[in-house]
Amino acid sequence: MRLKNLRTKEIAISALCIAAISMIALIFSFAAKSQIFTPSNSLTDSSVFQYVARVMLKGGVPYRDTFDHKGPLIYFINAFALWLSPEKGLWIVELIVLVLSFVIMYRLSRLFCNKITSVFVVIAIVPILYQYFEGGNFTEEYALPLVAGALYIFSDFFINKKISRFRLLICGASLGAVLMLRVNMIAVWIVMSLGVFALSIYNREYKRLFSFLGYFMLGLLIVVAPFIIWLAVHGALKDFWNSYIVFNFAYSSDAVRANIYSKAYSFLHFLYVPLVMVAGGVTCVSFFKKRNFLDVLYLICLILTLLLTCISGQFYGHYGMIIVPILIIPLAYIGKVCDNAFEKNQLLSIFIIIYLLVSSALPTWQALTNNALVSFQNRGNEKIDSTVLAVSSWVEENTGEDERIIVCGNWNIIYNQSNRFAASKYSYQSPICEINSDMGSEFFEEISQNKPKAIILLKGFFAYDKMQQFIIKYNYVRVNVNDTGDNIELYIAT
Repeated sequence: MRLKNLRTKEIAISALCIAAISMIALIFSFAAKSQIFTPSNSLTDSSVFQYVARVMLKGGVPYRDTFDHKGPLIYFINAFALWLSPEKGLWIVELIVLVLSFVIMYRLSRLFCNKITSVFVVIAIVPILYQYFEGGNFTEEYALPLVAGALYIFSDFFINKKISRFRLLICGASLGAVLMLRVNMIAVWIVMSLGVFALSIYNREYKRLFSFLGYFMLGLLIVVAPFIIWLAVHGALKDFWNSYIVFNFAYSSDAVRANIYSKAYSFLHFLYVPLVMVAGGVTCVSFFKKRNFLDVLYLICLILTLLLTCISGQFYGHYGMIIVPILIIPLAYIGKVCDNAFEKNQLLSIFIIIYLLVSSALPTWQALTNNALVSFQNRGNEKIDSTVLAVSSWVEENTGEDERIIVCGNWNIIYNQSNRFAASKYSYQSPICEINSDMGSEFFEEISQNKPKAIILLKGFFAYDKMQQFIIKYNYVRVNVNDTGDNIELYIAT
């Protein structure tokens, strides 16, 4: 009876912990631009993903019919969200992803510390995730549960020797999914797979190693192959290669945007974050105390993740999201110290750790909670920028749904808000046409053939003078609209 009561208590604690984790995810989800009560303007990348998704729902194919240079999975996620519900679908998908991410990170922490402490580890990781979130619907957000899941499987193997065919399939499939999001987010699989390889060779487990590799590769192919087949069937495989591989290589090696100085600056930008520095220090201390092979892998994994993050030479905040699951491990080490202190009644140590946790995490949690409450109070009111609203309304009033427009720059929210499509496969042109001049030439050829009904021209457009020549050549008329500012010019075909 006592054993049964103990088991019931453990189940109840586990259920409460999962419920707490789910509540954390729910509160955090209100940091998303897509949130259910007061959605706001999507950011640049998110607007592009939603635009490509709209093209897909109309029967188009990414890369072939509209250009972007991320992996196809991000467009399928957005297309599914829009199909589910144009207003609420994206938030529902993001909420599910966040719940999965936090639950898996909780499970990862559980490899080192107890249930309740692991909940606090997740609470402690939220501030840095919030810092990098930037409104959500980025490739990094959807990679979170995949990276965390792979890290959990690898860690459980190294710590507890636990592995199965199913886990190998899942680990390979998660790598495939990340490859179909963005290639430079695979540091965990590179480092940990090399660790498994080295350990298997050291133990002379050659047959087992081949078995691992076989099931891992099968999981990878199960995810990647359908995308490749789908693109090939729709005649978009070459476009996919040119957009996702060739262009991204050029993007990450551009002499201006991705020089060695910008890459170094980007690396230091993500390295000099307090929690990242603490994580590196804690892992080093753990290694010197225990000489643990896994600590070496974690440290290399953190460094390689930072290096791959800065490969483009840019330091957009959302790039940092991919670092978050790796930081769970050193935080869990600290949690384990707290568990040991509790067992030994070292109250001062526990108080210091809890004080540091609360003082660092409380401001972010106050902001998140207030944001959720304010969003609920203002439910039903979208937070749409007045300029976006003015331009989109003008487009809707002066063009038909079947007529094409063009927005010069990188402002796809206008297409989405006005429910219109671009007169070129290059719905946005900056900075892609600056990196690849052939794309710029193709853009002008396409709009010359398709003649957009309306043109939205930003004065900072890289080919402003050439666009003005196009406008004059085809007799477009400039229109003045209130609330558009001095940097936006609107033209309508006569």
